[in-house]
Amino acid sequence: HVHTNHPGLAFEKGLTYGSLSRMKVDNMREEHEERLIQGAEKVAAKQAAERRTEPAPKQKDYGFVAVSSGEGLGEIFYGIGADLIIEGGQTMNPSTEDLLNAVAKVPARTIFILPNNKNIIMAAQQAAELAKEKNVIVIPSKTIPQGITALVNFMPDLPAQENTENMIREMGHVKTIQVTYAVRSTVIDGKEIHEGDRIGIGDQGLLAVGTTAEETALASLK
Repeated sequence: HVHTNHPGLAFEKGLTYGSLSRMKVDNMREEHEERLIQGAEKVAAKQAAERRTEPAPKQKDYGFVAVSSGEGLGEIFYGIGADLIIEGGQTMNPSTEDLLNAVAKVPARTIFILPNNKNIIMAAQQAAELAKEKNVIVIPSKTIPQGITALVNFMPDLPAQENTENMIREMGHVKTIQVTYAVRSTVIDGKEIHEGDRIGIGDQGLLAVGTTAEETALASLK
């Protein structure tokens, strides 16, 4: 999954490593503009609803609620099929009520929740148990890349159970590195960390410590 203004160059680079299959190109700028227009249309529809009763939105088979952080990642999730994004992450975990409210807003019979953080999985599972009118399935994604991988492997023509198995299997191949900075000095796994150091965190814990994001990312990859 690549974001670029020059997709041809991305294809050329990819071809140096092997053959390509199932290629798909979307113009994210156009999709963003369409969503802005849709947002304005929604406001207009809401104002019109004050004067008349709007029919209920048409129910579809499947919908997706994803937890994400920031406008950029939200755009990626919307671009690959998410219906509703909840802001959340390491320091602001959405509640079970937040997730239930999101589920209620998506006009679909079966809704998949992508928590994209291990600390949000339990709240998502509780929301799934409490949702009575819809079939809610939690895909236990622990990171944003896992959530993206799960969503791009969703096939709308397959049954919910088969989709669930496929998404969980495919996101299991993903390894995630997150680079952040230390807020205090400490020692973790025998590595001495000073306040302000860059640290690389993997799926199982600390991977590397450095003074710049670049060197820490490279050390974490190794």
